[in-house]
Amino acid sequence: MGRSGPACLGGPSPLNLQPGQRILIVAPHPDDEVLACAGLIQQALALGGQVRIIYVTAGDGSWPPAWRVTGNMLPSREDYLELGSVRMKEALAGAEMLGLGDDQLKFLGYPDASLAGLWQRDWHAPCRSSHTGAIADPYGRSGSAYTGDRLLRDLMAELDAVRPDCVFGPHPLDAHADHWSTAMFIAIAREAWRLPATEPFPEVYGYLIHRPPYPDAQIDDAGILSPPDDLTGANHHWFAHPLDDEQRRTKERALGCHDSQRGVLGSDIRGSVAANELFDRLEVTTGPVTEDAPQVGFMPAVRLLSVQVTVRGESVNVELRSEAGSSSGFDYSFFAHSLEFGPDGVTHGGLTAGLTSDPTAGPQRWTANVPWIRRPGQSVLLYSAGVRWGTVSLNHSGLGRITG
Repeated sequence: MGRSGPACLGGPSPLNLQPGQRILIVAPHPDDEVLACAGLIQQALALGGQVRIIYVTAGDGSWPPAWRVTGNMLPSREDYLELGSVRMKEALAGAEMLGLGDDQLKFLGYPDASLAGLWQRDWHAPCRSSHTGAIADPYGRSGSAYTGDRLLRDLMAELDAVRPDCVFGPHPLDAHADHWSTAMFIAIAREAWRLPATEPFPEVYGYLIHRPPYPDAQIDDAGILSPPDDLTGANHHWFAHPLDDEQRRTKERALGCHDSQRGVLGSDIRGSVAANELFDRLEVTTGPVTEDAPQVGFMPAVRLLSVQVTVRGESVNVELRSEAGSSSGFDYSFFAHSLEFGPDGVTHGGLTAGLTSDPTAGPQRWTANVPWIRRPGQSVLLYSAGVRWGTVSLNHSGLGRITG
């Protein structure tokens, strides 16, 4: 889904932190907060601000680090649990390097490499981690069962406790499934916040980590990082936070605390110690979705051009278009969360559908009809679409929003 408008004229705006601000950083894994926000954290603390980091997972689902930490080429469930414990200790060391204490960190212990399933499928029934075998936080940090509903409640509780001025979390168009699905949960929390809250939801900024060839391809000779070319249209509002030499050195030292990730971060390192950090201010979106985040971008059948949702009576019509017709084994799916606002609070339900090719409109068009009973003025639908090959996610769209 190519550019959605003219490039940001003049480049990103400066991110001007204010003294005493309360900042909440949501990290899918230990080290994401350093990669994306280490300079921001240092500057906020220097201005007398309060910073809190939520780690959604313990990062316990990666085979190479598990092998490195335990020495076992075929890690067991216990080995993956050991990796999770090591990564939390690394996060504590890295945070201390940036000036944060243990009481400013919160580990939720959700399953690494499984957060997209909580958004798309496992909302009420717990899923089981394919790495640790757990169905709830096994580290005694939150005790939460592995459901989307529980993750949303944990996130809402942190928001209520911190009352942040700004939230920094993954970008919904990050290619990593744990990252973009975490962004989806922040978007649901933003909607759910409005019923009991007496104040507006804090500003939300998205950071990118996994979107090759970003970040390395976007760094100039002076070490300045620019947004990806295909995410610079009218729907994007990029802000840059410059780092001085000492802040960059401190960021490198904090990254060095994540020793288990040596060789995993790869080319991300150069972009992550650039002369600036970049954040896209995420607005409440409406209308058709016109951007995607392919993990396999060279296959035209995987590239999504648009996702259009139209409300008709008690259903929504979904239309997805791609650059080419499907290849064998590809599945095109629609995922949505319906939120209903009433006197007893917010209720939400999941809507999913497999999209069917529409030969009458050409091989690049897929459609579905999904029931949605809504109340005018009190219903919101957040939706996205994705392309899978078996259990492997190949691409996903941005997040759309329509109201009843």
